[in-house]
Amino acid sequence: MSEGALRCEGCRNLIDEEDLFCSNCGRQAPERAGGARDEIEEGFIGFDCETCGASLTYDAEAEGLRCAFCGSVTLKRQPQATGRIKAETYLPFDVPREQAVKAFERWISRSFFRPFGFKEGARIVDLRAVYVPAWCFRARTHTYYAGDSSRTPPLARADWCPVAGERSGELADVLVPASGMLSQEELAAIEPFDFARRRPYRREELRAHAVEDFGLSRRGARPRARALMLEAERRLAAELIPGSSRNVRVNTLFTDIRSSPVLLPIWINAYRFRETTYRFLVNGQTGELVGRAPFSLAKLGIVVAAAAAVLAAAAAVVGVAAGAG
Repeated sequence: MSEGALRCEGCRNLIDEEDLFCSNCGRQAPERAGGARDEIEEGFIGFDCETCGASLTYDAEAEGLRCAFCGSVTLKRQPQATGRIKAETYLPFDVPREQAVKAFERWISRSFFRPFGFKEGARIVDLRAVYVPAWCFRARTHTYYAGDSSRTPPLARADWCPVAGERSGELADVLVPASGMLSQEELAAIEPFDFARRRPYRREELRAHAVEDFGLSRRGARPRARALMLEAERRLAAELIPGSSRNVRVNTLFTDIRSSPVLLPIWINAYRFRETTYRFLVNGQTGELVGRAPFSLAKLGIVVAAAAAVLAAAAAVVGVAAGAG
């Protein structure tokens, strides 16, 4: 949010973009000059995937396009030039394609419960560097907390004692994905991102990359951001309780909630195994990865059968020993 952002006329809390009312006291937001909202960039070529429904925008035409999320070539070009929410910042790619491919090759052979022939049969359909949209939140916090501590007073007869306190602080870089395809769980699995290396958004620097459209508004992202920040405050409060803690509860006042649209660098690999497409993600900054793979019921059956055979053999040995005694 810019330095000239509006503040509530009552409590002086920051008024975020799209807000009609103060998120702190509920007072109606002051009028913005020109009804300012998120800036929209125009003149992009939009494509909708007819297989998975993803929407991607490109700055120039390209040949042989595939969907970055499922690898499908059934992309339907939108009839007219389209626009997208303009990001304020973006994070550059640090992980080259070769490193992302090697991460995939290591990952496919990591688990015993992959199907037979998975390592040889899993093939990359498309590996693409995609900028995925997200909302980046920050806020000031004042939290009252209570919980149980394992550090009890001398001569206490209980194993736990109640503890309460309060703290003030600030939370920053809380990410809520605005992707229509990636979930909060997938994003959390490849975090963190290094926001110290963020750059101001310049359209020409991302011209060669696919960029997913914002599929979630700023207002729609705020409830999820509040839930994430509340959980972060609960973890911070638990660290303030001496010893081990349990039953930690928090009551947090959030003020000056700010958010900005940001683009995250993610290698998205659509790969196929036995005519089914799966997705694999690599953090374009750190190389952290997450993916979905088939599970082999046959191997599970082998393990169960082997365990049953071992138990039967052990029971037989115990039976023989008991008979001999």
